[in-house]
Amino acid sequence: MVSQKDLCLVRGDARTGLQRKEGFAIQAGWSTLALAAMGIGVLCMAAVALNPGIINTEMLQDCFGKESASHYPDAVQWAKSAVPFLLKIGPKNNGQPLTVPGIPTD
Repeated sequence: MVSQKDLCLVRGDARTGLQRKEGFAIQAGWSTLALAAMGIGVLCMAAVALNPGIINTEMLQDCFGKESASHYPDAVQWAKSAVPFLLKIGPKNNGQPLTVPGIPTD
C-alpha cells in the first residue's frame, strides 16, 4: 500500500518528504519523553505522537491539485473531529501513537 505522502515523495515534493522525516523524529522524541515522564513519576501529563490525518491545506493542494485535495476535510472540519478527541487525551495515553478519528489517513 502506498500512502499519499509516499506518492508526493515520488512526485518529488521535497517539502512533504522533509515533513515526513520530521514526523518520524518527532514521534520517537515524544515516545522517549513519555517514558522519561513515567520513570520520574509525572502522572498529570500525556506525551503522544499524533497522526492528524490528511487535511486539505495549501501544501496538499500543491502536491495533489485542488480537485484531489478537496476530498479531504479543511481545517475547520478537521477541528470539529479533532478538538473533542484531543481534550480526552490524558496520562492513560502516554507514549501511544494516536490518530484523530474520522479523518482519512491515506
